[in-house]
Amino acid sequence: MVGWIQKRIMITGYCSSLWKEEHSITAIEFLSEPSTTSLFASVNRVSNELIVCKNKPPLPSAGVKDVAFFVRYEGCSITLSNISAVVQFGTFAIKQTAASVFKIMEKVFYPHIFSCGEWNESTKKELMFLYHRFMASLTESSNEAAGKTTLYLPVLNNDPPPDAESASLDREWVQQLEAIVIHWTRQIKRVLNNQDDKFDLDLSGPMEEIKFWRRRAENLAGISKQLLSNDVRHIVSILKKSNSVYLAPLEALRIEERSKEAEDNLKFLEILAAPCEELVSLDPANLPSILPHLVNCARLICSRSTYYGAKGRIVGLLQKISNEIIRVCRNHISLDDVFGGDVNSSMKSLRHSINCCTEWKNVYKRTAVCVNKEPCIGKQHHKTGAKWDFDEVTIFAQVNAFIQRCRELTEICIGRLQFVCSSPLVENGAINNASIPKFGGTSGPQIMKSLSGIEQTYTSHVEQLQKVDYDILNVRTSQWHKDFNNYKIAVKV
Repeated sequence: MVGWIQKRIMITGYCSSLWKEEHSITAIEFLSEPSTTSLFASVNRVSNELIVCKNKPPLPSAGVKDVAFFVRYEGCSITLSNISAVVQFGTFAIKQTAASVFKIMEKVFYPHIFSCGEWNESTKKELMFLYHRFMASLTESSNEAAGKTTLYLPVLNNDPPPDAESASLDREWVQQLEAIVIHWTRQIKRVLNNQDDKFDLDLSGPMEEIKFWRRRAENLAGISKQLLSNDVRHIVSILKKSNSVYLAPLEALRIEERSKEAEDNLKFLEILAAPCEELVSLDPANLPSILPHLVNCARLICSRSTYYGAKGRIVGLLQKISNEIIRVCRNHISLDDVFGGDVNSSMKSLRHSINCCTEWKNVYKRTAVCVNKEPCIGKQHHKTGAKWDFDEVTIFAQVNAFIQRCRELTEICIGRLQFVCSSPLVENGAINNASIPKFGGTSGPQIMKSLSGIEQTYTSHVEQLQKVDYDILNVRTSQWHKDFNNYKIAVKV
């Protein structure tokens, strides 16, 4: 029976010479042990190795393209005479697992369910209902991962009624269609209600927001196209003829309006694309030069966008710009230098980051004053009224926290200058390591020993901070407050 399994392994890179004794042992366990319900085989094309495992498929690997599977019926003993009846087998692609399962269900299981004459109509009806529900969920989940919403179109039987009028008289068929339409309605409604970026507001920047609305616009346009397709319209016409009550909720969904909103938001948000790309290429010292342009883009969106000009969205957009500024500053701060490297370079980077974030706040405030003095731009008034009365605490919460974090890291740099004579300083391009001065007299050695002890004690406190298991520059990490406070107390003692 092991040979029966070997002959049915049809995967990329497989040949009989790859089959080893350990593979036969695993296959025999599958054939002889009722608790072993499945067997999987794959070839790693990088190492040219056959992998055979039971009950769980092999872990995804760059060298594995597809997997062969064997599944046995529960409670059945496998013999050479019944193996073809009690063991199912096939192949699925690693990168298209859902699509492979869909194809197997549609081409293998569906015809078997539909044509089986051993089941009564009630059993067959229940199986068909469960089949279509599973296929609808599989279609949804497999495409959702790619950011697409795909409506499941069922193959209901081999010989469908020729027209909507005749089909509407088939009550069983209508009920199956109604179940599908209910799934569509729920599926589309969830997409429409997902108005905001799934990215964490505390981390995402304007570019993530642009990508979100681009995906949303494409997704909604795709849904609209599907609803206008001949297959969907045929199903809708059947349900109309049958006076189905489940059609109204689908038709009540405002897809066109939401699609228009997504396209309008994308059009205005793309104004930020170029300045944001320039922003990430700058260092904190030069970054303030582009800040007026960024806030003016936000001002234009606020005043001109039909949908995105709402107060809450503009506040969120300004937060995202703040996040992007923090991200750029973080990328130019070396924690290795702060705790054990070039002190002067670290203090310079921290100072530029503080100045950059402070200037961002000032640019916003100056713009807000300007907007409040001139509430009308061109011929259109601001959607938010005559004033930019946004909550600055909300907009700059992360910025203020980052400024404080930079100041605390600066304190550490200053401490290293004061207590650690071996801290490297860059002067005129050369590294200069200072040392503890020598003291004369009878007390000289004791003084030097005391200073060395102070240096070692301080260094141990700094090393404790350096070894923390979280990102110090992430201002959302509250544990830092406790650790830094302990450091300050230790230094004072």
